[in-house]
Amino acid sequence: MRFWIPRQHGVWAMLIAPALCGSVVGGFCWWDVVIIVAWVSAYLGFMAVRGWVRDVHRAVILTKAGSLSGEGSLPRRDPPHLTRIAYGAPPSVGCPPDGRGHSTEIQPESAVLPSPAVILPGAGSRGRNVSRYRTPALAYFAVCVICVSALVVSRLGVLFWAVPLAAILGASWILISTGRERSVVNDALLIASSCLIAVVAYTFGEVGALSPGSFLRAVAVPRAWLIAAVWAGYLWGTIFYVKTMIRERGKQSWYLASVLYHAALILPAFLVNPWIGAVSLVTLFRATLIPRIFPRAKPKYIGFGEVALTALSIFAICLTT
Repeated sequence: MRFWIPRQHGVWAMLIAPALCGSVVGGFCWWDVVIIVAWVSAYLGFMAVRGWVRDVHRAVILTKAGSLSGEGSLPRRDPPHLTRIAYGAPPSVGCPPDGRGHSTEIQPESAVLPSPAVILPGAGSRGRNVSRYRTPALAYFAVCVICVSALVVSRLGVLFWAVPLAAILGASWILISTGRERSVVNDALLIASSCLIAVVAYTFGEVGALSPGSFLRAVAVPRAWLIAAVWAGYLWGTIFYVKTMIRERGKQSWYLASVLYHAALILPAFLVNPWIGAVSLVTLFRATLIPRIFPRAKPKYIGFGEVALTALSIFAICLTT
């Protein structure tokens, strides 16, 4: 199921919360369910394609590395979870090196290898992973096409939303294809697309004919954009916070960036209303204290904490904006 469902628990909060708030505050209707399903399926399909492309890219790199080192990939009789240390790895104890000083021992993929060791996957293992990404990608996009088609039939003007969403996801795709999928900019772009769905859900009932002027008048609703802005402020802060807890753990520069970002949100949040301001204070305390008190917290518990804080934010936004 890891090829179908994201392993990061916080992703679900990011996907659903802005759209849910836009739907509730704007006046819920059953079309909002179709919007949320279309958005979630589009995002999950996008992520599946990302995994698909990433694996193909890695397979190409490993194949080239294997050809440069003079080693081919493993024969098909090798189990797919085994890999050969093909280049740069020192011989293991009790395993004689071949004529070029390379180890001939078969080791599991989880072995920690010194740089610049290159791991060549067993024949077909990467290919099977790619095929597993292909199926969820096609399935999710099929669901997305069905939902979007229904929305377009109901409100033709909804097609105009394809312009900003395509621009955001296109920029994200460029970053992904150049190996920067985990950059702050890419995370911010994906969050921006999710926040934009809040406006889509809020204004869906007002969008009518395929007319640019009519569309712009329909979406010019300050309250809808305020909801999107509040979610963007909160979710962009999670980029810094989560990095200080996982990938950039222990780096003072990231910790300071996270604390300063959350501190900068306090005044704008209180200007929206005191309840949003109170939530921003909670996020500041979280960004300040949790990395110090629980520096080795497991990712799933970090995700659970984000889901809880997102639920608090949903109540604050839906009840007070």
